[in-house]
Amino acid sequence: MTANYTTEELETSKKIMGVLNDHLKDNRVYFKEVTTSKNGSSSKGIYYFEDGIKVNRTYAFDKYEKLLNDLKSVDKLLRKTELSSLYRNLPAKTKVMFRFQKDNPLQRKVYTIEDLIEDIKQDLQERFDEKENSNNSMISFESLIKFEQQEDEINSFVDTTEVSTDNTASYCFYTGDRDLIDCLVAALDKPLNTLHIHYKDNSLSLEALPNFPKYNIKLCTKSHITLSPAYEKIKNTFNEALTQRHQCYTNIGTLDDRILYLSIGGFSDASWPEDSTTHNSSKFRVIYTKTTSILISDGLSDVYKSNFKENSKYNGIGAEFYIEFQGIIPFDVIKNHFCVALLNSVTQIALRHGDFKALMLKYSTTTIEFKKENINLWSVRSCDDSADSHDISTFFKEEQYSKANRFGAFLGMESENVPKKSAMNLEEILLINVKPFSEELLFEELVGENPSEQEKARKRILAHFKTQQEGNLIPLTYLSEYVDKTSSNSGIVEAEIFPTSLLS
Repeated sequence: MTANYTTEELETSKKIMGVLNDHLKDNRVYFKEVTTSKNGSSSKGIYYFEDGIKVNRTYAFDKYEKLLNDLKSVDKLLRKTELSSLYRNLPAKTKVMFRFQKDNPLQRKVYTIEDLIEDIKQDLQERFDEKENSNNSMISFESLIKFEQQEDEINSFVDTTEVSTDNTASYCFYTGDRDLIDCLVAALDKPLNTLHIHYKDNSLSLEALPNFPKYNIKLCTKSHITLSPAYEKIKNTFNEALTQRHQCYTNIGTLDDRILYLSIGGFSDASWPEDSTTHNSSKFRVIYTKTTSILISDGLSDVYKSNFKENSKYNGIGAEFYIEFQGIIPFDVIKNHFCVALLNSVTQIALRHGDFKALMLKYSTTTIEFKKENINLWSVRSCDDSADSHDISTFFKEEQYSKANRFGAFLGMESENVPKKSAMNLEEILLINVKPFSEELLFEELVGENPSEQEKARKRILAHFKTQQEGNLIPLTYLSEYVDKTSSNSGIVEAEIFPTSLLS
């Protein structure tokens, strides 16, 4: 274990040991592991070995309060130092170990590929040892990880099977230390399509596509692994739902191959039904009919993988939501449109509601009131940091939302192109139209306590749409300076926010 410090880092390491030294026990070696990430790092608490046993805060908590207090005090001091300066400039997904010993220099080890492979083996062996102690001995561990580019990230789809003396269990995630896998993938000099991990009889086997003979990583030819019957049923049910939903979408029109992956967080923080931790399951798609462009959610009717037993009768929340534009709008224009962010916020409200499908079945239509700051413009994942959704001012005229800083969304209008319902493998789902409207139509009765008055107010809004001969459709923008009524190009003229190059 070597330091390999720059002159500045060497001085920092000396300062750190100056803070810690008097608090370290004689003849005891402490360790701390850190894994860097794109936006920071993650770390495990400090630990040491005694009589062959790894003593960390979890072990100490279970055993002795004194051990726990010793570890907590050293960790607390360490957090006050500049330890992060010794790894913050390393590439993302790099594992680093620090070694602290009284009256000795601080040592740093940056893990190599060989180190990571050995750690994967040790991590899996520890998992076997834990099972052994619980009288449920593990026989084998197997995981197949497939990698896929999703916007600015390479994400993964995982199947893992653990065979023990009592049962065989399968999961949609890697049950060992996932940081080690991510660091290995990042360290290899070629991007991976597939990684297969197998551990049995104290032996680790790694296969990959492509392969890496230098590190004894053989060529992977597997497309699947043996799964437990219960998990295989969940996977098959999930895939059936996906196939049937996409068949419905292709029946509506031409489904664009490109996907809008969403960023969920802040005001929009509810997980979509699949709730994956390894890839992005929150996404929108674009469908083109002969005369319109449809932005539609793709995954709210996914099967609940994580708690399928309790939700085995449901296709997610039983609904998908869409906005339908007049004209054929290019995908790259729709991608950064204000209505992408709006539709994302609508789906989040539906997810948090609890049973939005029942609400829509009971009332057929409903409205949601928004303030412009309720809409997260960074709803679409993109490698371009400037690619947030456009502001409300690019869609509505100022007088349509600025008087009281609010506007509305009408849900449940009928479309000439999209059916209101679609049969799925577990239940019939709703396809719910979303139409944004200006604040002048936000009648007081809509937020009142009287359902019949609310219904009358919604009928007034529908009557307005009918008078305007709009139906459920919306224009790309209500701003007159961006509309050329004589143009055959969807009524759009050259403008900075809607470049001509994207509209040709």
